[in-house]
Amino acid sequence: MIDQLKELIPQFCGSTTIVTTKDGPNCEWQEYEFSKSSVLPVVDDIIQTSIFKAKRDSDKRDAIIGLVNLQGVFDDRIKKLFTEELVCPEEVTAIKKTYMPQVNKCMEEFLRPSVRFTQMSRQQRISCIKVLRGAIESRSTKLLQFELERSLDGISQQNYVK
Repeated sequence: MIDQLKELIPQFCGSTTIVTTKDGPNCEWQEYEFSKSSVLPVVDDIIQTSIFKAKRDSDKRDAIIGLVNLQGVFDDRIKKLFTEELVCPEEVTAIKKTYMPQVNKCMEEFLRPSVRFTQMSRQQRISCIKVLRGAIESRSTKLLQFELERSLDGISQQNYVK
């Protein structure tokens, strides 16, 4: 079947160039996909439902529960990465040294008995988790940039092989 498809490429594409990729996604792409599909939705949910629209002090409890759930998402990911024999150590480092300390900082802030959501401004409530979201977005941007450059390099190398 592959040979038949290769024969059809010149007919439909007007070229005999075949771009091949390595089997399976690499670490950077897996981390990018994980952040976009699993981490950012949880962070955004915490921001939307518990912090941004907070009207009661009980919303503080909901924000803390959301942060605990986020810790669980990170823990599950780290467990999976170690099960795969730590093929992607940079992701583990980012989670353990960047994301988790910020999650813990937010939890500490919200767990202080003196903190009352109803007495805080929206900016005060959201500032801590905004730093976390910014760090995740910044890393995701770097990962996407890396993937784009890798793909363009692969295409350039294919053109030189012709």
